[in-house]
Amino acid sequence: MKNSTEDISTSGRVESTEYHVSEYFTEHSDLPSKSYCRLSKALRYGKWFVLKSLKPEYAADPVYQGLLEKEFQLMVQLNHPNVVRVYGMEEDPVMGHAIVMEWVDGRTLQEMLEEHPSEEVLRGVTKQLLDALGYCHAHQIIHRDLKPSNILITRNGNNVKVIDFGLSDSDGFAVLKDPAYTKSYASPEQLAGETLDCRTDLYAFGLILRQMFPNKYRCIARKCVQPLKEKRYGSAALIAAALAGQERRKRILLWGLVILVLAALLVGLLQIGKPFKETIVRQEVPGAMPVAAGADTTEKETFQDTLSRGTLPAVSSPTLQSDENLLKKAEDDLRSDYDSITNAFNKRIQNGEFVYREMFQWNRTIAIYQFSIQTQRRKAQVPAPLRYSFQELGMSLYAKLNSQYVEYDERYPSFVELHNKKQLSEEEYARLNEKTLEYGEEVKRLSYLLNEVAAE
Repeated sequence: MKNSTEDISTSGRVESTEYHVSEYFTEHSDLPSKSYCRLSKALRYGKWFVLKSLKPEYAADPVYQGLLEKEFQLMVQLNHPNVVRVYGMEEDPVMGHAIVMEWVDGRTLQEMLEEHPSEEVLRGVTKQLLDALGYCHAHQIIHRDLKPSNILITRNGNNVKVIDFGLSDSDGFAVLKDPAYTKSYASPEQLAGETLDCRTDLYAFGLILRQMFPNKYRCIARKCVQPLKEKRYGSAALIAAALAGQERRKRILLWGLVILVLAALLVGLLQIGKPFKETIVRQEVPGAMPVAAGADTTEKETFQDTLSRGTLPAVSSPTLQSDENLLKKAEDDLRSDYDSITNAFNKRIQNGEFVYREMFQWNRTIAIYQFSIQTQRRKAQVPAPLRYSFQELGMSLYAKLNSQYVEYDERYPSFVELHNKKQLSEEEYARLNEKTLEYGEEVKRLSYLLNEVAAE
């Protein structure tokens, strides 16, 4: 048995030949910087820092000295996990008069997007960025130069760090308030040299949101970048609420939408129709040409192929004529069903019954279910060989019904979003939620009915 002092589980100090921690900045290494400032990574107390000072050609200019001092005064009052931390301002033999900031091991948001991160990661970045903006705005600080290159994302945990407050401003400063921006992310009021507020940063955020989610949150991004700042969101918190509301609304409607998709698939499968035997029962029909047992093989195959496609062979008989009449009646009835459902829905729209987007969407789903049920019922009245032809009409009308009201979604406000913006009372919000549950129960009932009709 090994001696206990040699147990491999025993922790111990690793021997090192030297250990020295300096109180001065050492191991300076320059970092890229396109502005009037110089950046350097340096070591002190065994920890990395970033030093920010003026480049030599700007060091003696009082204006740039004031900008550096202003940046320090603004940033030193901020203490947020998603804003780069400033520890102080001091003289360094290498950098001169410099701001001392935390070192962030990460890459810019632009570089991260080139890595094609998951949507979950991007949602986390979006939330953290809005938290940081809301915090800065609560301290009356406007960044004025928000862009992907000024947003660092840590490699460990994908945490946001907003950096470079060199062009920032605050109500407390009466100097150095000249227009400053990066043109491609500047708001219209910045370009015009007008007075700015937090909505300037929110404009830039909208542009960034579009880059992060090209095919999502389009309405929210569009509101962020409205030319008139009065039409934008009033705060980062309202944007965060709108994003959360959209995700929450999707979860609320998810099960209903799943049922709707299943119904659409079911209706689509009906196009295939139930298989029927390709067997021709010979009958002696006056005026008809029977298919004799010794008839030409090509003629028999042509007859069967034509029948399998759901069309009639070029013969005339009372039986086939009766089948055609049944098909025509079923098609006329289905058109009448479609007109009845859409007319009722259009009337409700014209009467202003749909105040909120959620109510409109639920009722549209109910209308689609109603039409799907009627399609199944009418299909049962059609002789089996002709159901393919009938189903072409059913699918055409279904597609028309499913698509013609899409444009209405944007016409109605979302009550979930209004509630998140504190523009809807809790009582009204609770009432509307109860109503959506009622609609959900109706959709569930219609789903069961559609399955029963299809099974008949």
